[in-house]
Amino acid sequence: EELLAPVLEEVDQLPTGERISVWHLSGLVAERRGRRPEARLRLDRAIRALEEQRRLIPGVELRARAFEGHARVYRDRIDHALRSRRPSFDAIFALVESARARAFRDRGTGGAARARSASETESLRARLGSLVQRLERLQYESDREDSLRLVPPLRREIVGLERRIAAGMRRQVFRSEGSSEARVGFDPAGSDEIECRLEAGEVLVEYFMLSDRILALVLGEGGRRVVVLPTPPAAVRAAIQTFHSQLEILALTADRVAPNLPFLKRSADAMLERMYDALVRPLQLARASRLSVIPHGVLHQVPFECLRRDGGYLIDDVTIRRAPTADFLLRDGRTPAPASSRGGVLLSGMTDGGLAFVGAELDAVRAAIDDSDVKVLRNPTAEELLAACDNARWIHLSTHGVFREDNPLFSRLSTKGGALFLIDILERRLRAELVVLSACNSGQVFAGEGDDLSGVAHGFLASGASRLVASMWRVHDRATRDWMEHFYRALAATNGDRVGIDPGGALRRASTLTRADWDHPFYWGAFCLHG
Repeated sequence: EELLAPVLEEVDQLPTGERISVWHLSGLVAERRGRRPEARLRLDRAIRALEEQRRLIPGVELRARAFEGHARVYRDRIDHALRSRRPSFDAIFALVESARARAFRDRGTGGAARARSASETESLRARLGSLVQRLERLQYESDREDSLRLVPPLRREIVGLERRIAAGMRRQVFRSEGSSEARVGFDPAGSDEIECRLEAGEVLVEYFMLSDRILALVLGEGGRRVVVLPTPPAAVRAAIQTFHSQLEILALTADRVAPNLPFLKRSADAMLERMYDALVRPLQLARASRLSVIPHGVLHQVPFECLRRDGGYLIDDVTIRRAPTADFLLRDGRTPAPASSRGGVLLSGMTDGGLAFVGAELDAVRAAIDDSDVKVLRNPTAEELLAACDNARWIHLSTHGVFREDNPLFSRLSTKGGALFLIDILERRLRAELVVLSACNSGQVFAGEGDDLSGVAHGFLASGASRLVASMWRVHDRATRDWMEHFYRALAATNGDRVGIDPGGALRRASTLTRADWDHPFYWGAFCLHG
């Protein structure tokens, strides 16, 4: 405290980043010494300085990096609020919403500037798409020694191109500094406004990871609760990692019957039951028929649909959807547009990409959809695919997907002669009521310290898609074909102009029917609903 005193006297003269650190540290010192009102004041000053810094930084990615560096300020302020004698749900809800997915929100506002940067880097992107497709071919030929020798230099060239494209995007952002994208503010929606949008029987659970515990905010069915879960984050991470390690084993043996499948299922069910006991059972949601989940941090990897309870799975009794933020539920797109203003249905797949069941999947989905306005694209280029997506009502993409945790903006879906990158998706404004990504890892997301939510699925959501179905892991081709056929048959049940079964209900039915033939969650549980 004595060391901080002279710094606090001059704090307003310091650069913004240093002001954040000083107010943050001094708030923690006051908290430790039991001066809670002073601690709250100082932590709030740190947050105001952080928000001031964000407004001054041009570009989504630079703002995300700056926010990530100081994200702990929000976590410590939330922790302070939890230690109150009577924690306020509304205050904690507002803090949690402010602390999450800020880059995701920003990406929904910056399409114009990114589109201008795309024109400057068009040739580089075309070259990059060609190179990543070549890399995929070499990886499929991994048994050939000459192919293995070509991979390292090709990776280096790809990384170099990605850096040049990213630099071009940053230059355009700086030139557009006066645009709305470069001056982003944020006011979180209130819990009352969110609760009004919940359906009968629906409960919203918003999770937040603190350093030593997991927080759950429960809203709906006439109540609101702040729940600190008893299981520590480390135990939850261990269960998630064990489960996903088994999925990788099954993915590697997808072309043959996996050995010891009954044993693997029992092991997976044990981890899924452990996750349920840690994350859901303490919330006492017995009356909920619909569950809207907002994950945070490592919880983005939790397959909530597959969580095991009382001898069954959570999806047996509950319709589940995810949302990136609570205020995402306020989007107007949640209400279907009148039939006269809707676009058609787009079905697209890479039948030449080495995925044996893509053609059969497209045929099955087309047969299941009772709609005359259906466009089927086989082996489209990235440009053809993007153009077709612009006005589509439903979009189904069946292809090879790659999630890049090391560089999420270059996560991709394979196309003819190249790839559709996350940065390409973010430059569009979509009108789709539903996007289905039938691809491996299409729903994986990079959260980071600031929970910025970078991934192909969240790219489509940021670009305007109302609802989206995507996979959480590498999928099994044949089981996915069956799952998609069941899903679209359920979705296409109509009653006049209205969809008879909502995507969440269709997902439940598809998972149940697929499980009859493929009982391990690896086969039937990969897909989840966002939005």
